[in-house]
Amino acid sequence: MGVRPLMDRAHEYDRLDEAFLAGLRLILTATYLKKHSQNLHEDIFILRKSHNHVLK
Repeated sequence: MGVRPLMDRAHEYDRLDEAFLAGLRLILTATYLKKHSQNLHEDIFILRKSHNHVLK
């Protein structure tokens, strides 16, 4: 009875840690994208513009 329940709890905590870290990763990614989205749009526009210029 001693070791098995402890191992089960350890696995449960691991799953909770993974879920917490996944949620944190989503929050950080969303925050980054929100903060830098205008710069990303400008960079993509510049890349497309320069790429179109090369094709002509």
